Amino acid sequence: MGKSNRIRALNAEKKMANSVKPTKKKGMPSWLASLIAAVLAIVVVAVCVLGVLSSNGVLKRHTYPIRSENFKISSNMMSYFYQLQVQSFTTNYQSYISYFSLDTSASLKDQVFGDPAKGGMETSILGSYEGTWFDYFMDLAADQASQLLVYCEEAEKREITLDDDDMAEIDSTLNTLTSSATLVGYTADSYIASVYGAGVKEKDIRAAMELSLLAEKAAAAVQEDLLNGITDGDILTKYNADPKLFQLVDYSYYTINVKYEDVAKEVLGSDYSEDELKAKEADVLAAYTEKINEAKSLVEALKATTDQKAFMNIVYKDRAESHYDTQYATINVDAEKIPDEETRKAIKTAMVDALLAALAEEKEETSVAYTVDGEKYTLYGKEVTKEFAEAMEKVENSCYSSLTTDKTTYNPEKKYYIANDEFSIWAFDDARVANETFSVLDGDGKDSATVTKDKEYFTASAYIMNAPKYRDETLARNVAYMLFSKEADAKAAIDALGGVTLSIEEFEKIADEKGATGHTKVDDYTEGTLQLDAFDEWLYADTTTAGSYTKTPIKADDSTYVVGYYIGEGNPAWKVTVKSELFSERYEEYYKSMETAFTVTVKEKLLAKVEG
Repeated sequence: MGKSNRIRALNAEKKMANSVKPTKKKGMPSWLASLIAAVLAIVVVAVCVLGVLSSNGVLKRHTYPIRSENFKISSNMMSYFYQLQVQSFTTNYQSYISYFSLDTSASLKDQVFGDPAKGGMETSILGSYEGTWFDYFMDLAADQASQLLVYCEEAEKREITLDDDDMAEIDSTLNTLTSSATLVGYTADSYIASVYGAGVKEKDIRAAMELSLLAEKAAAAVQEDLLNGITDGDILTKYNADPKLFQLVDYSYYTINVKYEDVAKEVLGSDYSEDELKAKEADVLAAYTEKINEAKSLVEALKATTDQKAFMNIVYKDRAESHYDTQYATINVDAEKIPDEETRKAIKTAMVDALLAALAEEKEETSVAYTVDGEKYTLYGKEVTKEFAEAMEKVENSCYSSLTTDKTTYNPEKKYYIANDEFSIWAFDDARVANETFSVLDGDGKDSATVTKDKEYFTASAYIMNAPKYRDETLARNVAYMLFSKEADAKAAIDALGGVTLSIEEFEKIADEKGATGHTKVDDYTEGTLQLDAFDEWLYADTTTAGSYTKTPIKADDSTYVVGYYIGEGNPAWKVTVKSELFSERYEEYYKSMETAFTVTVKEKLLAKVEG
């Protein structure tokens, strides 16, 4: 196996066991025949015993694919770690599994990663990889196991051990596993074997958990030491070395994409043939050129603006017209009931203006697009048929719904510096001031008025600087939170908090009493840390003050319920960012020193024999 994304070809050894029936040869002494029979009997018994030992996991419990000086991981434990990787992967990528060359109901040793005949889309999502799916997951498991042993050796060095609370935590997890087995009518061992591999027993999982928890305690100790070792002086020195790496700019932008293939479909129809494209290539290229020139003109108009409001007005107008064209193409009205082209253009212009006005006023919905006087229907000053008026009302509603989504999408963004990025180089220049504009073009026609289809795409982006580079002084927040698998338990914990200010110790005690699956305290929490918008909205709301907690559980995407407790303000955001960068650098350096100090041996042939 080896390091992640490194595959060594494993040659499958196929051995054919032929039954040998000894024949009593003429003239063979009786004592020799008896001896041979006795030896064969012993061999048969030995083979049977080995089969039982193998099925019970005894042999694999005493073979060690990965080991360090003071710790070792058996084949059964590796089977457990391997299956954890498979289970985690299938959970995280469940929406994409059908597009992958992966069938978890069959042996993964026979399934090639990225096999195009079986989907193979994983290469575009996960990256390229050579080998089987078994190799892929075993690489991940072997890396995880190797890192565990490095940290376990660090624990040995620091004299860190598991205490009674740690063992109780493991007991609790294993009891849950046993209960799950009972619910589905299995014994604990048969259930464990069905989930984690033949021969894997509770004792193997316990051993793996003990190593994992020991490694976790060592990692926490290392982290605490490294974080405590970072001084304000270190932070300031790191910041002053290259301030732009830790500064922000606020900007708005708009990007227009033109694809040659999309234009060809518009000109020739979605099911065009190569012969049709060749015959009308000039027409397609002319339409492609026209769209590219329109995109360039739009970007130039955006660059000519002098403030964000004017910039965004152009953006929203373009979005409104685009939504109109898309929705208008879907109306189902007889041709004779549709007005002439001049009337349609006037209605489009008026409807787009009305959409933009409603958006500016932040209305929840637009007004009725048409009026009725007897049998006379008037749509934006134009007399139309009832059928057309009603169809256009739906068009307007759909457009406005999309526009309100756009308004959220195109909120001013904050951006950190990115090396070798054309926009970043411009945006973080010392000369930048508010309301300056910038554009980036790419693809066919980028540098010339003459358009060819060499790249078959064109992209134009316009930017306006809302706030030139600055140091983010926003204060981070110190927070604690509990996690629950059931909403009722989370509500019970909130009730137990009692609406009064609590110490962190009291908060954690309630979490334990109410069966939280976990709880933690985070110093200097910044937006996005949990990747849970509802949690950030609560934490950073004006009404959230020190001692506040969530009044109702916050549901996470994975059906976990979060109860948060705001402790108080932390450090400025820029200091948190610099400290995080320093910690990452020092952690990487420290881990390399641990890898050098603690040798971990990996026997790939033994890993290849793990059930998969």
